[in-house]
Amino acid sequence: MPTRLTRDEPGVFRLNGTKGHATGALFSRWLPTLARLDDGTPEGGEELVAFVPRSADGVVVTDDSDDIGQRTAASGTVEFFDVRIPSEHILRRGKALVGTHAVGSFAQLLHAAIEVGIAGAVLAETAEFVRTSARAVHEAHRPACA
Repeated sequence: MPTRLTRDEPGVFRLNGTKGHATGALFSRWLPTLARLDDGTPEGGEELVAFVPRSADGVVVTDDSDDIGQRTAASGTVEFFDVRIPSEHILRRGKALVGTHAVGSFAQLLHAAIEVGIAGAVLAETAEFVRTSARAVHEAHRPACA
């Protein structure tokens, strides 16, 4: 279901829809979410960014992503059921990305942290394998031929 914001009362919107594979959703306190302003058309109106508290009524986060081996990406599906969003938690998408902003830097830092976590896990598992399971090759113990 497309994610839509509908005007509710003055200064309040309602958010409904689904955000699939939301990176970090399982650990996040806030879920930045792109949504279309419901203007009655099938494609929706202006695209907005809603900053949604993960603990808000109507937010359902499901741990349903295998993250392609990334155990700590903490991604999942997020569903929004009539979530009340005050207007101060909503930005026009263009305004969020105009001028100096940290959106791109944050995304790069987030993905670098995920990759560092993966590399650390690979190193730890390799070291554990070498300590507990690796064996020297039989030929490695023979004296060199003269």
